[in-house]
Amino acid sequence: MGKKVHLLDYVAGNIRSLVNAIEKCGYEVEWIRSPEDVKDAEVRDTVFSYSIDEALSISFYICTLRIVDSVHKLILPGVGHFSHCLTSLSNANYLPAIHAHLASGKPFFGICVGLQALFTGSDEAPGVAGLGVINGQLRRFDESKTSATNARGAVKARKSVPCIGWNSASLAPAVDSASTSRHSFYGLEDWRKYYYVHSYFAPYGPGCELEKQGWTVATARYGDETYAGAIGKGNVFATQFHPEKSGEAGLKVIKAFLEGRTWEAVSHPAIANGTQAPQAVKVESSTNGLTRRIIACLDVRANDDGDLVVTKGDQYDVREKASVPTNNTSSSSSSTSTTKHLAGQVRNLGKPVHLAEKYYRQSADEITFLNITSFRSSPLTDLPMLEILRQVSRTVFVPLTIGGGIRDTIDPSTGRTASALEVAKLYFASGADKVSIGSEAVTAAEDYYAAGGQLSGKTAIETISAAYGCQAVVVSVDPKRVFTEPEAKASFHGKWLVRSASCTTINVDTIEEALSNHVSTRKAHETPSPEVGSDPSHGT
Repeated sequence: MGKKVHLLDYVAGNIRSLVNAIEKCGYEVEWIRSPEDVKDAEVRDTVFSYSIDEALSISFYICTLRIVDSVHKLILPGVGHFSHCLTSLSNANYLPAIHAHLASGKPFFGICVGLQALFTGSDEAPGVAGLGVINGQLRRFDESKTSATNARGAVKARKSVPCIGWNSASLAPAVDSASTSRHSFYGLEDWRKYYYVHSYFAPYGPGCELEKQGWTVATARYGDETYAGAIGKGNVFATQFHPEKSGEAGLKVIKAFLEGRTWEAVSHPAIANGTQAPQAVKVESSTNGLTRRIIACLDVRANDDGDLVVTKGDQYDVREKASVPTNNTSSSSSSTSTTKHLAGQVRNLGKPVHLAEKYYRQSADEITFLNITSFRSSPLTDLPMLEILRQVSRTVFVPLTIGGGIRDTIDPSTGRTASALEVAKLYFASGADKVSIGSEAVTAAEDYYAAGGQLSGKTAIETISAAYGCQAVVVSVDPKRVFTEPEAKASFHGKWLVRSASCTTINVDTIEEALSNHVSTRKAHETPSPEVGSDPSHGT
């Protein structure tokens, strides 16, 4: 029998990436969709999922894998608030099973909140006990505490929280000795970057409590705060970053755990020989620790034949102005054929799935799809776009963002009004990690200022960020520079916003719109919801 993972069906967040990553590493995933299915599956092979609240998308999943040789491995990834994750596991009586597994010496892998749950507690939830495997307290990033500087050498006053981006996981000096410096720890490599999304962290300093307790630590830095990016001791391994979203480097970490490879020789010849890493594998970091990112943005729409294609055009005018020849060289021969793009046809730059895979292979850090004709129809019926997300998520292991049509809309099949949150939920279930909001963000900014700076709690930005965390919502701003006479500048905004769908301009300053949207996401978390009462993004 092959290597299998049984996975309980759930309704929150983007677990599709984790499933695809496990399958990519050679494991078959079988879904558990009812209590009867759980009874039919062997308990030791089951992935338990506990959904605390569908609307808030806070989930904890316990993954138990059975390898061919019957060695059981437990993966504990988590999304959500520290308190609700631990409380819900306790209420469901899962904690004794987790403690028993940890005590048995069987391999354990915690991801994101799965790492944080190992600690005694967190400043995110005072009084809530963690698993207590590690004696320590998690802290929140200090937005005012940073040593980052800009291009002119001036110290920046603040840094954004949550910390979102690509960062290191480098072995701490205490373990980077002659015996370990030429070996990787669970596939981690110092020159690689990994994808982090979190507000709370395990502080690290030489001789800290983690090292005193015998933990191997790989560190990352955000501003002047250094923290544990990955930790390991005995049968326990955990990462603060998301390996399923960290490209080939992340897949290597997952596979190393599944195959039980704790320490192994570094594969790159230059590193194995003790020489410096070649320039080709170095990644430039900014002064705050995060690396600079390359994000590929693909404008997608249907052509006249109904096929979704990637296209580009000035202000979304994507039709060819004149017939132009295009030379296509076959990859299997040196022959060249000439075709024509006819005037009036939608400019076709390629298929979305193929281009996304191409940019991923070329080391893009994130892929964004913008459905530029979504305003014409409901995303609820846009099955081809949803299928694109599903296909891309099977082969592209970096964050995926989708934009277009994230708004309250009418379901044409039922006539029912579907909220922006429902639309976003559909995209997340299909493989998206973030949704991008354009025109609705402009409307939210107008309403915010019209109400004297008061939030309604009903905008797409507020509802989606309250449910999935502010890291799941991206605001897309299209500025348009307006040239004016010098004497008119005192009473006239020099930059207008452009509504993407209609290409119309409005008199809202770009910076004002961005600030109002930032306030919307922050306030959505600072105002406790009736069900949770805390920020669901903090624990991630």
